[in-house]
Amino acid sequence: MPRRKPFLLPALLLAFGTVACDPIVVDDPYAVGAVDYPEVANPGDTITVGVRVIARTGRAAPGVTVSWSVVSGGGQITPLNPITDDSGLSEARWALSMMEGEQVARASVRRLTPVDLVVRTGAPGID
Repeated sequence: MPRRKPFLLPALLLAFGTVACDPIVVDDPYAVGAVDYPEVANPGDTITVGVRVIARTGRAAPGVTVSWSVVSGGGQITPLNPITDDSGLSEARWALSMMEGEQVARASVRRLTPVDLVVRTGAPGID
């Protein structure tokens, strides 16, 4: 009875299956930065805040979840976990608290350094 050569397909499937489970993501988030927002507002105002996420390639990083939170001063941000659009932009609405002084919100993206957005509030009518 002739000896058969080992069948290579299982080894190839195992090798390619391992590669397929760990894909290289070209547009992996690399940097996040704040976009223009009002740095001075009245207590209780609702403002729009945003960040842009850039990929390692230098292009926008769409489809990335940004986690928003209020760090100090109170208020509420919605939505808490929006996804970046085609231009890498993630925006949220921040209802500032009635507290006067500094209020801080934070945008976090995966393992990147979070971005803090600071708004100073004073007496109503400070525009």
